[in-house]
Amino acid sequence: MFRLFMKLAIHIVLLAGVVTFAAPPKRAGDLPPALVWNKLKGECSASLDWASLRGKVVVMAFRDLSLGIADWKSLTEKFQGQSVIFLLVSSGSEFLLDQEVEQDSYSGCILVDEKNANARNFGAQVYQDPTVVVDERGFIAGWAVDGVDAAVATLLKHEVPADLSETLAPLKPQLSERDAQTRPAPSLAVHISLAAKPVSGLITSIDEPAMTFGDGLFVATNQSLRSIICFLWETPTTHVSFPDSLDDRTYDVVANMPLNDAVLVRTLVQEAVENRFGLRIEKETRLIRAYALTAIQDSSSHMQPSKEGSIRVSTVSEWSMRGTAAEIKDIASEFEDIVEAPVIDQTGVKGKYDYFVSSKQQGTEAALDMADQLGLKLTKIEQPMEMLVVAAQQVNPK
Repeated sequence: MFRLFMKLAIHIVLLAGVVTFAAPPKRAGDLPPALVWNKLKGECSASLDWASLRGKVVVMAFRDLSLGIADWKSLTEKFQGQSVIFLLVSSGSEFLLDQEVEQDSYSGCILVDEKNANARNFGAQVYQDPTVVVDERGFIAGWAVDGVDAAVATLLKHEVPADLSETLAPLKPQLSERDAQTRPAPSLAVHISLAAKPVSGLITSIDEPAMTFGDGLFVATNQSLRSIICFLWETPTTHVSFPDSLDDRTYDVVANMPLNDAVLVRTLVQEAVENRFGLRIEKETRLIRAYALTAIQDSSSHMQPSKEGSIRVSTVSEWSMRGTAAEIKDIASEFEDIVEAPVIDQTGVKGKYDYFVSSKQQGTEAALDMADQLGLKLTKIEQPMEMLVVAAQQVNPK
């Protein structure tokens, strides 16, 4: 398993990849809709109506602060003392917002918008930190996800930036250009080959194409055999027993099947992987090393009940965990990534929680420390557990 200090695991769980709003998206040249908020935090102007803000460039970002604030703080500091107002609009957990602001000593203007009204009014179409920029005349200059600083610098010179799109197009899952070109005609065949562009070393970029499954299609680009197996068998790495001889190269897998039965498609791709690599993959009960997660406190300042309707969002690294709308079993799963072993929820605690915790330790020690801060305890145990067992029947695949 990849060590967590080599990567940041970001989990965003939504009912759909695209958030659809009733209002059409605002375009460059439009007047921005009125701002609304439940609370203002930080250093906000006495009046936030667009008339009073005219004469300044306004950068307004719709963000869920459970994903961090450091990059936004860095952006605001670039234009400190200039005619730029940064408005950070948060519709997520106020608890995590306060934790983030305190940790990063951020004092800029923050609008707490519990019902996401501003995003709806502006017609923001994606759940991926869209940013709208309003010029000094009070008109929308455009939308951006990256390159906001360059656009702002251009506007301050009273020029029109070329790197702001008129509207932010909906984010839709799609194949990479190479996958689209090499996607085979519909058939029951599964195409498996060594990756055309292997990953160097152990670090995997979060920008690498993810595995895609649905509508008779399965695509895995530049993925390790371990990752492919965990995805196809829907089992986390900590619940899989791999042989030492498992091929550690990366592969491309493409299946384009004329079938509407998702279970059957998954089964056919599973069988193709087993046959191609000479594997036998099945579930088996084994006595394994694991951790029991128990509750030692009734409450913790690092965790509080989520508001109704909150979206499940989380980030986890080897030394920090934060998230919203998580059940304890979700938090147990995140601890699994750090201790590299199954974690069994024995707390009996119900409900969903927002949480924020960090540690100066590393690895298992960090997990023990963070669990304690959350009012929980991790205890090493051995017990029978159903595992996905991958048995190698031949060492070297073709």
